[in-house]
Amino acid sequence: LVEAVMQRELRRFLADLDEALAPFDDVDDRLVEGFIFVSEAIRGHRLLQRILESEPETILPLLTVQGSPFIGAARHYLVARLLVTRADDRPPEDLMLAADVMVRLILSYLLTPQTLVDLDDPDAARAFALRYLRPVLVGPR
Repeated sequence: LVEAVMQRELRRFLADLDEALAPFDDVDDRLVEGFIFVSEAIRGHRLLQRILESEPETILPLLTVQGSPFIGAARHYLVARLLVTRADDRPPEDLMLAADVMVRLILSYLLTPQTLVDLDDPDAARAFALRYLRPVLVGPR
């Protein structure tokens, strides 16, 4: 039941993400604003945060050791968006690997929010996304 609810919430979340990114055409803007959206949405999701605090054993396995369905759905979402907007010639399997790394990095930052990056400061989060996440996802400039 928990896994089914998570998949439903993920589909809803990705639709909201698409809507939030619709005004941006530039791949850098989409990456940065997508990272900000994901960070704020996940960290501001009251039910998810409450479960992580009070019953982590319920949800953490579905985001970590049993996280293949969740990570796979997020990875495929990201690759589909990259194939439409990508500015390089990498083959789809390279994009899939880059998307996998990105999903896992972002998930780690969201599950362990005590970081060297101030995710509460949108400017710091944007600078971090451009400097460190962009090369992983779209390659060097």
